[in-house]
Amino acid sequence: MNITLTPDLEKGVRVRVERGDYENPEALVREAVYRLIAEDEELEETKTAISRALEESRRGEGRLAEEFFAELQARNGIPR
Repeated sequence: MNITLTPDLEKGVRVRVERGDYENPEALVREAVYRLIAEDEELEETKTAISRALEESRRGEGRLAEEFFAELQARNGIPR
């Protein structure tokens, strides 16, 4: 696979490799792609959790944020 970068991105890669942050450009690109994929997966998990919470709330299964935070404060010995 060949990838063409804009001059600005290419400069950014070169600077980080020369600085010693990465062994070579491929290592930087590899890490960037891993991070992007992980970020996308986390975003999907967050969207799913939000959708589930909204559905629970619509069914009346939720509880007030004030109650939740009061419980957290009590459990952790944090004064109100």
